[in-house]
Amino acid sequence: MNIQAITGNTTNQSGVTASSTALKDHQRLSEAQKAETASHAALLALSAQTTANAQAVGQSIKNLNDTISSAHIAEAGINAIRISLLKLHDLAIQGSSPTISTSDRQNLQAQATNIQQHIAEVVNSTQYNGTTLLAPSSPDNPQTSGSTASPISMTMPDLSGAIPNISLSSATGAQNALVSISQNLNQINAAQSDLESSSALFSSLSEALISAQSASAPAGSQRILNSDLAQAVASSASATIRSQANLAIITQANQSPAQVQSLL
Repeated sequence: MNIQAITGNTTNQSGVTASSTALKDHQRLSEAQKAETASHAALLALSAQTTANAQAVGQSIKNLNDTISSAHIAEAGINAIRISLLKLHDLAIQGSSPTISTSDRQNLQAQATNIQQHIAEVVNSTQYNGTTLLAPSSPDNPQTSGSTASPISMTMPDLSGAIPNISLSSATGAQNALVSISQNLNQINAAQSDLESSSALFSSLSEALISAQSASAPAGSQRILNSDLAQAVASSASATIRSQANLAIITQANQSPAQVQSLL
């Protein structure tokens, strides 16, 4: 039996097959490189659009977080106003008694005036980035998407009217003050409830956008551009390895026919 001939024919055939595969892979690699540099206009456009969308989402997240921060500051201001109104309510209850002395009533009125001034200060000083939040010029309609078609708004409450103009100089005045303060408290509670709901909505939207941004990171566009080339490179490398292995088998067979026969 001619071991060298048999082995040579077998390995030569494998070598031809590997060489043919390597040639095809080389052609594929060349085509992939050509497509990478000249024929990927559509993918390049998609990549640019993906990057633009990611930037728009990033800006939306920033706008949302700014609005959420302003809402938290507004809630703190509202809570301070509520505490002051409750103090006024206690003073009005004391003033509604017809039996207190004139000096005590004057003292109650002085305390009420100080509290009213404090409420006005809170309304005017509750700000975010220089914008007064609890006054008529409160910000709203933050841009929450790359398009202005469907903006989602958070309108800050106007609490400039939450400063009760009350007088505790008489029992009747104090009783009227109780009604006014109760109305102000209802306004404050409604404003805080609206802000809390809006803050929760905006927080959920921000988290959803962050998740979407992570899922469509800009690196994905680069992976789109490189996928064809990477596949061709991997296939070419595999063919090269197979060709080198076949060459080693041929060489070994030519040098050691007796060893090959023993293996057979």
